Amino acid sequence: MAEELRQKAISGAKWRLLATYCSQFVQMGGAIVLAWLLNKNDYGLMAGAMVVISLIRGCTNLGMNYAIVQRRDRVDDAVNTGFTLLVILAVFSYVVMVVAAPFSKAYRIDAALMWTLGLLFFLRPMGIVTEGTFFRQFHFRRLFVVEFASVALSVGIAIAMAAALPSGKGYWALAISGLAREAFRSAIGWLYAPMRPKLRIDWGIAKELLHYGKYLWAGAVVMVLYGNIERLALLEMVSVGALGLYHFAHAWVTRVGKISETIFGAVAISVYAKLQDDLERLRTSYCRIVGYSAVVSTGLLTGLAMLAPEAVTLAFPMRWRLAIPMFQVLGLFYIVRAIDTTTGQLYVAVGKTKLNMYLGIVNAVAMLVTIVPLVWWQGMVGAAYCVLVARLVTMACNAFVLRRTLQCPMSRLVRIVVPGVKASLVMACVLAGAQIAALRQFGHIGWLMLAALVAIGSASFAASMFVMERELFWEVLGLVRDALRGRKVGANGLAS
Repeated sequence: MAEELRQKAISGAKWRLLATYCSQFVQMGGAIVLAWLLNKNDYGLMAGAMVVISLIRGCTNLGMNYAIVQRRDRVDDAVNTGFTLLVILAVFSYVVMVVAAPFSKAYRIDAALMWTLGLLFFLRPMGIVTEGTFFRQFHFRRLFVVEFASVALSVGIAIAMAAALPSGKGYWALAISGLAREAFRSAIGWLYAPMRPKLRIDWGIAKELLHYGKYLWAGAVVMVLYGNIERLALLEMVSVGALGLYHFAHAWVTRVGKISETIFGAVAISVYAKLQDDLERLRTSYCRIVGYSAVVSTGLLTGLAMLAPEAVTLAFPMRWRLAIPMFQVLGLFYIVRAIDTTTGQLYVAVGKTKLNMYLGIVNAVAMLVTIVPLVWWQGMVGAAYCVLVARLVTMACNAFVLRRTLQCPMSRLVRIVVPGVKASLVMACVLAGAQIAALRQFGHIGWLMLAALVAIGSASFAASMFVMERELFWEVLGLVRDALRGRKVGANGLAS
């Protein structure tokens, strides 16, 4: 059992790694092209419209993908029932949107955009349910095909439309490509899914799924609220263009920030669900997974925060330079988020979903208290500070909850993230010195020097890990090597 689970986890990590980097490569390339074709108002209007869609979608999220992963019996019936419930909710969601949309600023600018984006409600149910079946059975290779194909096709559509549309209508390229991605994800997911959902419902199982998902639903409502508070504040207190700049920076930081979250998060929930009845192994696996995630995320995001001024200046038009401070603050935010996220998946896997709801409430309250003064004081950057402060408060509260859940001393939880933080601080100092030296020597930083800075930062981070945390360095290196080769690892695997 232990060896089989370990092998599945390693294989899953391999395919999540491949899916992450391939998808990120395509998305980043497409985003660079779109940044030259679109402007801040295009991004701002799209983000403003998605606030309404996200709020409604969050209020109808039942966590069916997680319910399927956690399910122990009658899985086929649960898949069909979950899919049917989500389709019913999609109809209800569109009706709610019809009523609520006229009150939004985005609707007053372009009502047709709202009606079109509402189709997302009907495209997501298939993708949500099939994703749950992939996670449950560790079919990460199939999930790679689904995710990469949908990303590649949607990026191609976005670029073609952005080039063809007249000035001022570029937001339609973002909207249609988003719909296309969900449509492709659902269609390809249905073809590859180990269990194909049907419109059938078992009311007994429906009751069980709804009971399991009630805290997930409440947590999703809270999450969607705190996930849009700063966007609403920017839209109402500043401008559509300010929201566009914030959304642009947030989207780019998210692409980097979610690398570790995507690699380890999907594998984590499957491992945690399998080990939910063995506290000692669950605790050990959690510490290992979060430790790996912390090393990857702190290194990547510290580098992003340090090199954002040069990278944004070189890669994008002048109009996007106002977003540089938000790149840096949001980079710090995602370091905290990447470390903290797998804890939410732990609570879902062991059936304690209400804890995510309570922590979400803490996050939302912290944002509500700080958003107005921070945006008033710092404008667009204040919104980024708001999400950072709120996440720090939430992580502090989460540490105490986690200590009780895993029956783990606080000192052990703190030690998990120390290696990545120490190596990141060393890298930040080295990069700062290298940037100063480059500017004194050449007067500016071009593409070649930026590549050199990336290499210097990577080398200093790896060297720091080797010197200060040699055992962890070889462990992570061996894990990546074995994952890429599809081989088994020893006792230091993900699910020891």
